[in-house]
Order: sequence, then structure tokens, then C-alpha cells
Amino acid sequence: MFWKIDLFCDLVSGTFNLFFFCKFPFLKIHIQYLIGRIDFIPTEDHDLFNLIYPRIVPAVIVGVKNGDKILLTKYRKGFTPFALIAGFTEIGETLEETVAREVMEEAGIRVKNIQYYKSQPWGVVDDLLAGFYCEVDGDTEIHMDASELKLAEWKSRDEIELQPNDFSLTNEMMRAFKEGKF
Repeated sequence: MFWKIDLFCDLVSGTFNLFFFCKFPFLKIHIQYLIGRIDFIPTEDHDLFNLIYPRIVPAVIVGVKNGDKILLTKYRKGFTPFALIAGFTEIGETLEETVAREVMEEAGIRVKNIQYYKSQPWGVVDDLLAGFYCEVDGDTEIHMDASELKLAEWKSRDEIELQPNDFSLTNEMMRAFKEGKF
């Protein structure tokens, strides 16, 4: 099932990115095989031999475990279904440091045993999402950041309400926890 979701997300993301670059014919994509990265450099004269660097924004999705419970949140604005803690990586910060900081900022909880799950490009914007699971380190009392969240609470596996869409990394991680895989 998950391979179908991954394939769908890859197709949507790839199509969006291809459309963006085809819409601007003065751009040329140059792949640097030695460092395994696609490089793009802006041009002033629409010279096809110049390259343009795309912006890629790393972000984390975090499943915080407390025994047989997981921390679920609801955002203050916009997206209304339950979600996991999420946030963007700051300059000079590792993904693992981002996990610890975002959980502390949004829920006031310290974490340990940070474990990488998987990643997902989010092509509608320039995000690269990295999913992690971790465990509570000490006090389990939630001190929610009310400026970002309207709800943060521990949910048991059978209390988890999955999101209506089936293709997000957040939903996949919530489902994996619900089914006892993590």
C-alpha cells in the first residue's frame, strides 16, 4: 500500500517541478554527478549555459512516543486534522537537533532515542520532509505553545484518528504507530 502512496507523491512532486522549470525556458538544469546534487544558477541574459540553484527547505515530522501513546497536535490555523509535531531546520542545525528543538518549542517536552523513519519530497512547496520517531525523556506533561497549536495531547493507538488523505508522511507515520509497527 505504501509503495502506491510513494509513487503518487513522486509523480505529483516531479510533475510540479518539471512544469515549473519548463515554464521558464531560459533555465537549464545541470546535474553535478560528483556531488550528487542538481545545481541551478540564475541568469540575467537568459543564457542557457548558466545554472540556477533551487531552494530546498528541510523540515522534520516527529512522532513522539510515550509508551503506547503518541503526541498528536492540531494547528492553530489552517490544517485541521490531527498531525504530528513538525518544523523547519534552521541554519547550522542537524535534523536531529531540529527534532529536539521543535518538540521542546511546541510541546515543552524533552526527547531521546531519535530515530530516522523516512523522507518525502513535498513538491508543491520546496520542502524535503524527514520523518523521525523519538521517545519522551523524563516529564510527560505537555506545555503547548498556544501561538502555534490549538491542541496537543497523548493518544493511544486505538484513539488515533488518521487524516482524510492517504499520501502524507505524517499520515503514514501515524498509521504505522497505530498498527504497532513503531
